[in-house]
Amino acid sequence: MRWNAARRIQGQSDSPLTAKGEHQAHPVARRVSTEGITHVITRDLGRTRHTAQIIGTACGYTVINDQRLR
Repeated sequence: MRWNAARRIQGQSDSPLTAKGEHQAHPVARRVSTEGITHVITRDLGRTRHTAQIIGTACGYTVINDQRLR
């Protein structure tokens, strides 16, 4: 079971985005693609990069990874 599903705090542990998380990210991406976003910036962990990539693709922007967001 993934940490989110088990309700465990992940902190800076680098776990992948689950299939459910990916499924949830797509409608969010479609919604925010109409909100005038100009940048997509994410921390450098796998699950956040994957989510940001889905959103960045929908908005037409390259994702900027920034470890300072940890």
